[in-house]
Amino acid sequence: MTNLSKLQPYLEQLIHTSPNDHAFLIVTVSGTEDFLQMTGDSGGVQLDFPLVTGRQQSMESTIRMVADRNGLVLVENRGSDGSRFLDIDLSADAVEAARVCEILLREVFAVDNTTGLEFAGDGIDF
Repeated sequence: MTNLSKLQPYLEQLIHTSPNDHAFLIVTVSGTEDFLQMTGDSGGVQLDFPLVTGRQQSMESTIRMVADRNGLVLVENRGSDGSRFLDIDLSADAVEAARVCEILLREVFAVDNTTGLEFAGDGIDF
């Protein structure tokens, strides 16, 4: 189990060394169903908040409020099955992407420096 300090190194890999166009990174708050998921490459990073489960849907207003307060632009998209997602597009800058992820983890999911995080994905060496 790791913590916030791993965000930037894993985002560096996602952006600069991921071997395919379908690389992704998921950061789960240990012991919960709360997570951030990202796709990315040298063209940029997209953060994705699915709004599928009841818990995820209950977090929508908090996600929107935190994004607005921090000047982040949310775009609502729908999956092929009609499920809703809130997406944030970021540049291919791992420092900036890590900063935004940390803000969201802290302000949406109440993560602090001691909170355990679980990292998973494809195209990343863990």
